[in-house]
Amino acid sequence: MIKRAAPDSQTGCAGAGNALSSMLARSLPIGNAMSKNIVKPRTAVRPKTKRPPLYKVILLNDDYTPREFVVLVLKAVFRMNEDEAYRVMMTAHRRGACVVAVYTKDVAETKATRATEAGRNKGYPLMFTTEPEE
Repeated sequence: MIKRAAPDSQTGCAGAGNALSSMLARSLPIGNAMSKNIVKPRTAVRPKTKRPPLYKVILLNDDYTPREFVVLVLKAVFRMNEDEAYRVMMTAHRRGACVVAVYTKDVAETKATRATEAGRNKGYPLMFTTEPEE
């Protein structure tokens, strides 16, 4: 017949020696080991910032502004290269309007105003508008 050791009074483990029981006693939290309170480390909660709504800058076609001038305005105000500016100008010419770029509201309105004023300063009816992106 095999004799079993009596359970240790602190850990409840059968045959646990003094070293094991003292190590377990140090690792257990003070108080009731069966308590349901779980302590979680605090983490800083940062609210997510909402992205600003975007607006499209639209070039409207007219029959009076020279194509070369429209390309110059697109290059100057919207920092396009020659090929991009020509493609946007031709799309607006064929379809009646073309989305030039998408920006936040303030930037879109500023760029549309600058481009429209550039046309007005030269006496052309060049028109850029903005509208919210869907």
